[in-house]
Amino acid sequence: MSETWRRKPYYRPRVLIDAARVLDPQFDDVLVCITGAQLEMLRNLTQYLHRRSSFASENHDGYYLVADNDDWDSIQAIVADLEETLMGCEEFTALFEAMLAQLQCVCNKTSALLRYGPTTGPVIDGYLVDETLIPGDVYGSETPADASRCAIAQLTYWQAWELLTEVLQPAQETLMDVLVPTVIALLVSLVGTPVLGIPAGLLVATLMALSDAAVEGSLTSVQNAYRAYQDEIVCALYLGLDISYREAESQASDVIEGMEGLSPIDMILLQAMVAPWAISLASTAYTNATAWALANVEAGYCDDCDEVLGTDWWALYMDKDDNTVEIVNVVGPGWYDGCWEVNVPSGQTICGIVYEVKNVTGNPHLKRMGWDSGDCGSPGLWENTSDPEGDPTGWYFVVNPTYIDEVECRARLAPGSTVYTNVTRYTGPVEPSATWVIGGGVVGSLDIHIAWVVFEGTSPP
Repeated sequence: MSETWRRKPYYRPRVLIDAARVLDPQFDDVLVCITGAQLEMLRNLTQYLHRRSSFASENHDGYYLVADNDDWDSIQAIVADLEETLMGCEEFTALFEAMLAQLQCVCNKTSALLRYGPTTGPVIDGYLVDETLIPGDVYGSETPADASRCAIAQLTYWQAWELLTEVLQPAQETLMDVLVPTVIALLVSLVGTPVLGIPAGLLVATLMALSDAAVEGSLTSVQNAYRAYQDEIVCALYLGLDISYREAESQASDVIEGMEGLSPIDMILLQAMVAPWAISLASTAYTNATAWALANVEAGYCDDCDEVLGTDWWALYMDKDDNTVEIVNVVGPGWYDGCWEVNVPSGQTICGIVYEVKNVTGNPHLKRMGWDSGDCGSPGLWENTSDPEGDPTGWYFVVNPTYIDEVECRARLAPGSTVYTNVTRYTGPVEPSATWVIGGGVVGSLDIHIAWVVFEGTSPP
């Protein structure tokens, strides 16, 4: 088969990457510290890594050859891993920050710190053997059934409360040898099984943070703040669980970071207790229908979680199972469409939607199109467009900003998202549609989860 398609002319502004050096790296792995601004730039620059023309396998006079299909697949796997890395390493960050906080306490709190006793190592090793403890948090990508999301969110919250109130404060114990079995026994009673699968390092970091809060006398303040934000934390977990345990952790962590009066170590403590491993334990307790689980699940608790109220707008959350558009191009030439429709109630004015593009394969060009370009009905939320170029993965805030505080709305629903404002407003009753197409001669597929519908004014009573 001819490979003339691999020939590309040199283009002065284009920065070429030697494909061989990517596939056979010349550098050892390193840890890199970067600022938030640098992270923002790097995440955007990764879009160029999805363009085959960025990688040169052979250089010739007047042209170069891009990577062949096998090398391209390998390079894209490396790029995907890079993008995952740039999303952050919550476990490492939390652990490093916990370690730093403990080291800072050594200089003046040595006698009060949580201590390792002579049997700490064997205790941890024993729990690793029987899988009560495991090396790392492996639960991030899990997603519960929609019917159990609210229950698991509530149980994750109350499980953390049990750890805050039933472990260190009553016992004031500072030996890890005793504290680890105490925590394990408590969790076994809540969850209903001795095989817990708790990440050992994260459990130790959590207990260190608990100890530090007790030593500093801030544990009562942490408990009071945690109780005051019960609704916000449960709703954040509930909404995040529609996507994954990791997303639930992220949304709950955002709430915790906004809680006033907490020190950095207090925030680390609370965030550790809404991590995927903790959510997994809560899910197990719900499945096992333990007495503790049955006593701590309130029917209908999450009924109001699907609505977010803003200054002059409100948004309704749409679950991913019923509001995900899948578009697949298995042929190559041509364009392939997908559409989504929404029912706008009488008297309500829709001004846009917020959606996430994910599970992208290949490098398809994604466009927003008018309703008549697909199988959707009239009217459409927008006219034909040519955006976005490059890898479309990520969040999109597609809202008409004329009559709402769009800055507040974006900050609440999708901070850091790509913004498009060319949206048509409609007042109900009406069923407007959104249409997308992929193609451009590139085989590929993607999913679009319409997560929020944004309305002007206030929600109906």
